[in-house]
Amino acid sequence: MNTALKTAFPLMNGYAPKEGPRGLPMELDFSNTTIYRENFFKEHSTGVISFFQTVWVDNKSNANPLYVRMRGGLSQEIEVPAGAQGAYPLFAVLPQPIEIETTQDTGLIIEVVFLNVPLAPYTSGPITVNATVVPIARGTYTDFSSTIAVGGTSQSAIPVNASRLALIIGNPSDEIESLWINFTDPAQLGVDSIEVTPGQTWQTQLAISTEEVTIWAATTGHAYTAKELV
Repeated sequence: MNTALKTAFPLMNGYAPKEGPRGLPMELDFSNTTIYRENFFKEHSTGVISFFQTVWVDNKSNANPLYVRMRGGLSQEIEVPAGAQGAYPLFAVLPQPIEIETTQDTGLIIEVVFLNVPLAPYTSGPITVNATVVPIARGTYTDFSSTIAVGGTSQSAIPVNASRLALIIGNPSDEIESLWINFTDPAQLGVDSIEVTPGQTWQTQLAISTEEVTIWAATTGHAYTAKELV
């Protein structure tokens, strides 16, 4: 026998309890308090409602989360997000102490409905998305386009610039060999350098290096496009 088991309590799955399907509405004024406590002894003893299976909360006018806590049985806690509204499952046989708590706020009235039938759980309201917004870079392009002075030798294409917003390096489509680019260190064939094949353009994305751009090609006179946005 599992000694961790507690007293069984009735559950209804789409069927009406003995008193019939009912909702127990409450309007809670949090203008002068942060918490309401109730055990629903009167409602249970007079046969109004025998247990709760769902609580519906309208917290959309509240800038703070609201908590529904049961202090007996399963000690369940439900958090309703700020600015949200929804239905949440409960497992509460009455009478049972229940707390409803949020931050005190003048004029704040929260509507709560306890139901003895199950509802599909849902939450509707604002969704918080954690994201970094990157603004579109706007500026003026400076043209550093040129040719390879000595084939097989790295050369500077664009100098260091702490104010740089973007880079574009292009290998013209009428060239027949690749360009190789690097930052600060000399560019060289295939080693720690970025290859730009004929007709291809390389450009910065989110991360922008402010370093010197170096460039390499095998043949003297190889043309390339180099532009810097500042």
